[in-house]
Amino acid sequence: MNFQNRYLSLVEFLSSYSAFWQREVLNDYPETIEAYPVHWLELLDSKSDEELHEIDGKNNPKSIEGTPLSEFINKIQELIKLPRETYNPGPLPSWAYMRVKEKKKHEIDCLREVIIPLKEKTGFTKIADIGGGVGNFSRIMAHYHGIPTTCLDMNEDFIEKGKKRRTKYPLPENAAKLSFEKFMFGVDKGEVLKKHFGGDGLSLGLHTCGPLALEHLKAFHENGGRAMLNFGCCYSKMDPLSNTNLSSFAKEHPLDYTLHGLTLATRSHSTMSFEDFKLKERVKSYRYTLHLYMQEILKVTEFQTLGEAPARVYWGNFSDYALLKLKGQNIDQLPTSKELEDFYQNNEVKKKVRHMFLANIIRWQLGRAVELTILLDRCLYLEELGHRTELLQVFNEELSPRNLGILSY
Repeated sequence: MNFQNRYLSLVEFLSSYSAFWQREVLNDYPETIEAYPVHWLELLDSKSDEELHEIDGKNNPKSIEGTPLSEFINKIQELIKLPRETYNPGPLPSWAYMRVKEKKKHEIDCLREVIIPLKEKTGFTKIADIGGGVGNFSRIMAHYHGIPTTCLDMNEDFIEKGKKRRTKYPLPENAAKLSFEKFMFGVDKGEVLKKHFGGDGLSLGLHTCGPLALEHLKAFHENGGRAMLNFGCCYSKMDPLSNTNLSSFAKEHPLDYTLHGLTLATRSHSTMSFEDFKLKERVKSYRYTLHLYMQEILKVTEFQTLGEAPARVYWGNFSDYALLKLKGQNIDQLPTSKELEDFYQNNEVKKKVRHMFLANIIRWQLGRAVELTILLDRCLYLEELGHRTELLQVFNEELSPRNLGILSY
């Protein structure tokens, strides 16, 4: 893949629609909604819930085919498209996956098929599994593939559980050593980093949150590791200014990230069922209505973060939800249930809330593009440091949506 060309195409496109992805629809309303073409919102408003679910949850624009909005979504799909290999790992004993959830099992199976061929290609002889928890991946690589593996985690309870599981099941004849060590980026330095990220080792960072991914890249480069495989996630934990535009190429062609944009990159690209879509619609209708009430009736001028609520609350009366949230906002006199319900049922309010929800569907389409731009910048950064680098789509997105891995060696 030509990282520069792909990166430039995404930056050019995202820059054209920065008003969509850089800000949440709810924040700075009504200015944010003005960025969305009215005819796009009206088109979506004419569609059924099932059709909206297809667009929002599956990026499928068939119900709006031949329209500018359809062209917009298809262009995004073209820009983010990456090939995905089909992985067919060999069988393991049934007890190898005891207490391993389906998502984790899928990830381990795919990683096995990526990593095993790398051993011959790069010559690594050991693995460091960053944030490996109780060591499910580490155990399988050590015991069933004969590669000495160290599970690194900051949680001592996970480490102790992993050690107990280490001897619970029969070991294959050629099992290698499985180790557990407490580890934390920013605390462990010097010889500790060199031990795990230098020499003939491969380091794996599966779902390294926010700036921890950057710590992994740095540790791999500075300590001369043989190979590295990193999966980023939780981009919303990054600093939009200091943790992005890492490569010299990106600095010459920067994208202006925001915290809202990084949050979008974190949460998007997850498939959802129709039931999940309906819950999302309900949650946003309550949240949007309450913020409108605070803005228009209570005259609250600054945006207030109200937090989440249990799903059952959103299926109850709007007034119950609203009063629950307003009680923590230092409001002198709370509205009555009737006042809140009347506002919720107001047709003009419903129209505003509906348009906000539909605008969110449009905005949601751009999340994967923002994520891919972040990862391409990281690939360019590693290339500029002299490493061979690949960007792989490893996992099935329905099981593990943060499925893009950066392989460097």
